[in-house]
Amino acid sequence: MSLSKVFPITERIRFSLQGEFLNAFNHPTFAWAGGAGSIQAFNFGTGYNNNGPRNIELRANVEF
Repeated sequence: MSLSKVFPITERIRFSLQGEFLNAFNHPTFAWAGGAGSIQAFNFGTGYNNNGPRNIELRANVEF
């Protein structure tokens, strides 16, 4: 998801503010750990979430 807003300062100069939100809704995607399918594996029956945390990137530009 991304949002942006442009603020005109003068006729020729603009200030833009942008934000990008990665994994904004934070829905888990469960997957099995490598080797967890074998009953003899030390991590048998455990799963993990492989889609990572929320990340926010902010950016500001001055255009002239």
